[in-house]
Amino acid sequence: MDQHEKTMATHSKRMSVPPIGMFFFFALYLIPCHSADAGVCDRFHTADCSPLRTINSPLANSFSINPAWLPTQESPMGLETIYSMISMHPWLGNLDLSIIKGFNKIGAGVATASENTFYANDVIQRATGPSKLTTFNPHETPQGHLTDLNTGVSFDIGGGENKKGDSIGTELGFSARYNHVTDTVGGGPGILFNWHKLSWGGGITKEKVATNLENVTFFTGEVAVNTYPLEFAYDILMNHGGYALGPVHIFTLTASAGKLTLTYAVRFLTYTREGYISQSHVAVQYFISKHLSGGLLYNYIPGSGSLAMQFYL
Repeated sequence: MDQHEKTMATHSKRMSVPPIGMFFFFALYLIPCHSADAGVCDRFHTADCSPLRTINSPLANSFSINPAWLPTQESPMGLETIYSMISMHPWLGNLDLSIIKGFNKIGAGVATASENTFYANDVIQRATGPSKLTTFNPHETPQGHLTDLNTGVSFDIGGGENKKGDSIGTELGFSARYNHVTDTVGGGPGILFNWHKLSWGGGITKEKVATNLENVTFFTGEVAVNTYPLEFAYDILMNHGGYALGPVHIFTLTASAGKLTLTYAVRFLTYTREGYISQSHVAVQYFISKHLSGGLLYNYIPGSGSLAMQFYL
């Protein structure tokens, strides 16, 4: 470990931990208040049972964090497009595309989203750049000629029962990621457990994110409580190798009211230039019909604004 990594490792140990207990107390408080409406879908579905998570927590991020989040029940094909513009330079744009499909006990998805979003651990940007993106250009000359690509597949492997006879569902996922900067392929497994309104899981991937670094191992974990019309989620993103910057803590609260969905998220993380900071993400989504929804996102990519559309085919 070089001197820079030792310094950052020491700094990360001194960081104050976010008030996780307070957030979990709030989430547990909501559990008895869940809706009795049998038509309310589980956490991965939107209010009208489309196969995508809401735009506020986009499809590309859901199975980027953990491929086991892909739906494993029969569902329509979902197409998501997100166009982002840098706040400082609105003429600079970036388009991300995602497609998923749920089958009987199997789910599959593909996305072009990179690692610079709010729900990703962009270790290169954190170590070398500012907290707000100023360009969509990569940090070095790309070795490949294709776009970044993330593919995933998930399987419903059943579950067991606890002492009270309640069923606990289990899903296993795998991802493969192409990084056009290093022209390499990485990936790894993920697992998800579901019990009533509670979901929890985690994933591991190994990737080469820069030509001057060895492979970096990324760890993700998430716990979510869905008590419609409110949903709470906590994500933790960590890495081993590359730069010792400490974990990323992300807290997300989503509220639904009819065809309108609102989300507020905050994350706590360390940048080399700015130290330990917090960043916020806000999104508004409206379901135009059962086949179409649109939304506005602030800081989906830190330092940018985004327009999003989801199509359900």
